[in-house]
Amino acid sequence: MPSTLKRLLRRLIRRKREIQPVQDVLGQVYDSQYRSSISDLIELDAVSREPAMMPIEAPIYQLPAEVLGLVFIYTLDPLCDRRQYPPEVNEPPIVLCGVCRQWRDVAISMPMLWSAFNA
Repeated sequence: MPSTLKRLLRRLIRRKREIQPVQDVLGQVYDSQYRSSISDLIELDAVSREPAMMPIEAPIYQLPAEVLGLVFIYTLDPLCDRRQYPPEVNEPPIVLCGVCRQWRDVAISMPMLWSAFNA
């Protein structure tokens, strides 16, 4: 091997020995940050599943559909002749359908809310 090549090879080995401790430290820092990030995510996931973080169900959602339907009927204006006008988006049956799936199902299943409207 020519002497220039041997010299370059020795320098390369020396540089590698100098760089190796730095690479080791960087690897440890990366590993600790990675593990820390993973543990943070696991902790956040566990906290998000705690009962205190779950949405509180309002008592109105615990009413039977029949009782909720009666409440819906009381939202209608008895003095309004709804047969003369098409349903407006701000009228009770339409508004009630937009609250949640349960309310929409109850409202749609009640002919009394819709029977006064002309098709």
